[in-house]
Amino acid sequence: MTEPRAWREALVDVMAREHRLRREAQREQGEAERWARRVGFAEARGLADLAAEARGRASRHSQQAQALLQSAAELHAEVERLRGSVAAGRGPGPPPASRFERRFAALEAERELEQLKHAGRGLAAAPSTPEAPQT
Repeated sequence: MTEPRAWREALVDVMAREHRLRREAQREQGEAERWARRVGFAEARGLADLAAEARGRASRHSQQAQALLQSAAELHAEVERLRGSVAAGRGPGPPPASRFERRFAALEAERELEQLKHAGRGLAAAPSTPEAPQT
């Protein structure tokens, strides 16, 4: 694989991660809106405790959407940096050496996304693989 091709593939990978984050942020924002509507339904029926819970969920979904959008904005800056490097014919640094390394990088990004999701719900993110005991 030639270096410019590897750079373009790295660019495409980062663009895909940005797109996934933005799509997930839209889904979270939709959930926030749905829970905000439920607040109104509960208040209209005089169910203050239910309204408070719905308000909390709406807030958590909204915060998660904002965190995802922030991460997507950071990736967008990386995309622009990579685009400039690829267009200028210089590399952004050493590209991933193999498709396995690119796949591991993608899995790490997915794990980070899951951790963000869990953090937004107030849960501790569990590691995706068990750690080996140290001897």
